[in-house]
Amino acid sequence: AAQYGLAGRLFYRASGQPGKREYTDILLLLAGEVDCVSSLLQRLRTEYVDVDSRGARCRERQATVLCRRAQQGSTAFSGWATTAYRTDDQLDALLDKLKLLHVGVGSSRFTSANKSL
Repeated sequence: AAQYGLAGRLFYRASGQPGKREYTDILLLLAGEVDCVSSLLQRLRTEYVDVDSRGARCRERQATVLCRRAQQGSTAFSGWATTAYRTDDQLDALLDKLKLLHVGVGSSRFTSANKSL
């Protein structure tokens, strides 16, 4: 994504429990030119970007675009950062810090508007 000149934040819920999937509810926030964001989203569907449970390379098929909007004023963030969270309240705080739009609240926060990549 850096080759597209995009800034990003990766938030993921860390289970912290042995035997459970380590990461769930992954959110990738991107900031940059519209064409660059669109190109990266297209690559997720068309190029090998992940590894399945058997270790075979695969394309990202489960990603869903939850919200796309034009940035008002300067970008809320720059560069890249990855942050774990455990509760919805912690995610709320992360999004509030970046002054980003909330789409719903709590467990019903994000529901796709039938927009897939």
